[in-house]
Amino acid sequence: VNTMQPESLQFIIDELTQQEGLVVQAAKHRYGCRVVQHLLRACPPPQVSRIAESLLEVASSLACHRHGAFVLRCMLESGTEEQKYQLVRCIERNATSIGSSVVGARIIGAALTHAAPKDRVWIARAVAHDPQILLSLAKTKEGHRSALLV
Repeated sequence: VNTMQPESLQFIIDELTQQEGLVVQAAKHRYGCRVVQHLLRACPPPQVSRIAESLLEVASSLACHRHGAFVLRCMLESGTEEQKYQLVRCIERNATSIGSSVVGARIIGAALTHAAPKDRVWIARAVAHDPQILLSLAKTKEGHRSALLV
């Protein structure tokens, strides 16, 4: 998969998007998440738009999943501006549940690192609005960096 051209990866995209829920199932799988990450990085945005849409629909639960969080982090790093914007808004709306998860703390940190400066402010405000989230972040290995950024 790593050496294939984006056009040659279309059959994987077609298989994942053919049935509802397969993209999310792959994103939550130990090895499937790596395939989804590679597709997001290697293929042009129009080619993986259906995958991104499926992931954004359940982003709040993926943010707290140990494998799904890697896929969302990849989307924050290499997604389109619109995808990043939608993901940041989801993180902002669900900051309490995402911030209380050890895995979610990584996503908040990634968003504070890779999002547009204006979007970083929205996440920081959502986290700072609830002192419990900030305290929860500060207590975790991954989240203390996020707490310092806030």
